[in-house]
Amino acid sequence: MKQSIILWTAAAVITFVAGFLQSRLSGDYPVSGSFGIEGKEIGYKLDRVSYGDTDYRFSLRSEIKNLKGTVNWRPAGTGKWESSELSDSGEIISGKIPAQKPLTKVEYYAAVNYNGKSYNIPRNNKPVTLTFYGNVPSSISFYYWFTLLGLVMMSVRTGLEYFHHPGKIKKLNVFTLIFAVVNVFAFHPLRTTYKLGAVGKTVIPLTEMFQFSSVLLVITWIITTALIFNTKNNKIWAPAAAFVTLLIFELGKF
Repeated sequence: MKQSIILWTAAAVITFVAGFLQSRLSGDYPVSGSFGIEGKEIGYKLDRVSYGDTDYRFSLRSEIKNLKGTVNWRPAGTGKWESSELSDSGEIISGKIPAQKPLTKVEYYAAVNYNGKSYNIPRNNKPVTLTFYGNVPSSISFYYWFTLLGLVMMSVRTGLEYFHHPGKIKKLNVFTLIFAVVNVFAFHPLRTTYKLGAVGKTVIPLTEMFQFSSVLLVITWIITTALIFNTKNNKIWAPAAAFVTLLIFELGKF
């Protein structure tokens, strides 16, 4: 009993660390930072994705009162910049970009002016690319991430069962496969349909419905299940499958 608790705790910790790293390795992680102007700080967080059919809004936090500036944006790959004034409400300066159709990519940056000088945000002078998606209901997002992280945790726990004797490797493997199948074939297609704004409008081709990384997860655990149920020394396959799962999770797109 004690050993089982230790293994479940280890699986939960590894899953938490993996999720933390995946969010920061993801290309969707916001661009954030801060810089100083004459001893006063300005902090920013500029998103790379926007969900829903409303305008995208972002905020800058400034220690400088009544700071003026603009948000500048254009469809990615085009040459003409559009701009609008930032609105100042004390320490918070906000800007917005008009809502776009799902999958539209927009390049944008903010610029603030102080004492005759202009400062671009981000400070590296590289515009941030923002991708617009359709609105995904919170319930679908919750179950999608619950089953995906559940898959990662169950795969790690199944792999750690190698150190548990006699262990229940087959039972844990079945639950891992269930999480994989439910995530990829139930909640992944639902989430994708909403992201692409295709609900009630069009049928999405299978090549666009599934991410390659998600399909790899299912294939990994189908093969692992076959090996665990049909080989004598079946425990050796679980750690390898857990490692492959973590690798796909960290490097794939979800």
